[in-house]
Amino acid sequence: MLQVTLSMAQKVKYKDLIELLNAKQYEMAEPFLKRYLKENDDNASAYLFMGIIYQEKSLQNDLLKQTEALILNLDSAIYFYEKAYPMITEKEIKKNDENYQMYTRRDLRTGEFGIKQSDVQLDLETRTKALKEKQAKVKPLKNHFLQSERLYLRSMDFFKAIQERFTNDKELFLRSDDQLLVEFNNLTAVFDSSLVALKSYKSILQTLGKTNYNQELTLLEIKDFKKDGLSVPDFLVNDLKLWDYSGWSKKSFDIIQKEIIPLRQNLISYDIEINKLGKMLKTDSVSVKSDLTKLIDKLLVTQLKKFDPDPLPAAVFNMKVAELEYFSELIVNKPIRDSADVALQMTCLEQEIKSAKKLDSIASLLIKRDFDTEALDYNHFVTNAYGTVAVLKAMVKTTKDFAHRELTSKEKMWEHTMQSLKWVFAVKDSIPLYSEESETRPYKPLISNDHYTNFIPSRHPELPILLQTSPWTHRTLS
Repeated sequence: MLQVTLSMAQKVKYKDLIELLNAKQYEMAEPFLKRYLKENDDNASAYLFMGIIYQEKSLQNDLLKQTEALILNLDSAIYFYEKAYPMITEKEIKKNDENYQMYTRRDLRTGEFGIKQSDVQLDLETRTKALKEKQAKVKPLKNHFLQSERLYLRSMDFFKAIQERFTNDKELFLRSDDQLLVEFNNLTAVFDSSLVALKSYKSILQTLGKTNYNQELTLLEIKDFKKDGLSVPDFLVNDLKLWDYSGWSKKSFDIIQKEIIPLRQNLISYDIEINKLGKMLKTDSVSVKSDLTKLIDKLLVTQLKKFDPDPLPAAVFNMKVAELEYFSELIVNKPIRDSADVALQMTCLEQEIKSAKKLDSIASLLIKRDFDTEALDYNHFVTNAYGTVAVLKAMVKTTKDFAHRELTSKEKMWEHTMQSLKWVFAVKDSIPLYSEESETRPYKPLISNDHYTNFIPSRHPELPILLQTSPWTHRTLS
């Protein structure tokens, strides 16, 4: 009946309205109270209840989703409380005590129930202070929250930009440059700023008492940078999971600074050491095999394979080392190349053929590689050691052609030397060590083994000749 009376009346009567207010039917009473205040500006109780209504409305506002409405309701509540405060006097309370029933207290001294001005004013002071404190916190709280979210999304953009530039970890590290290091620093700074803002937000949030929010942060490790780090988080959920961009960027930065950059310098140094051995070999005509053994112990293959299972520089080094090994074989074998000891000649040739085959095999595999693509991974090495990719290609091709020529030449020499082992020279005649050629020769072998050959002169078969010989030594019959 009260609701109908208020809705149909042309003029709002406060005595009817106060019943709704005392019953805390604020939502129903609000439009009528606003209408009443437009026509009456001297009712302290009306201002008080209007403040309470706005305070109650502020409690219904979502702290993060309805921040602007929350601030407006807090402003309005403070305004009406401050409007009501000076108007609440002893006279006002005695005259309109029915409007302040919520402040009725038992007097401990007299035992009687009553309403004190001090109680009403203290309540208004307490409410106003609390609202102002909340009002002072809400805006920066929302700003810190938005800043944290914005900076996180910005760090995600930085991460994606890096992610899109490289196919895998191998490219990320081997193709890194000064610009990438700057990007890592920027990513770290932005992400860390996001966490600082989030921390500030949570610090303020804890002072606001019970709210709908209590974000607990979990940082997710980026293990595969091509797959991880892509999901966009919801900052409003309490179980907040964020990708740890800072942890990933700091780790990557350290790897480049502490491993990749020194490794690049070591590759150049190693190449220089190989070149020094090559110069020493050509200048002094001495074998460098022992030096190569020491140098190979310093190979950077283990370090390189951490980032690349088949590194181009290692293949280049292997070829250059194999070439030096081959030249060393030639130098060591040079004094005995003209020896009459065919066995020794064959041993030397076999060693040289083995080295030539090794060089040819390494160079043949190397020349098939995609130099243009791999040079992107080893730009520092190619540029500083060879100048351009074209120069490196030419060097590999030259070495491959040389190895092929040498292998062909040595195999022919081996075949020629092998054929000579089938004959023994007697004065001006040649004695075969195999029966196929003996029918037309003045001498033919009766028995051949590793040490002796028994020959019968064709014209005097009754006079066999026993020659002590070896399949690896030319012997001359005198």
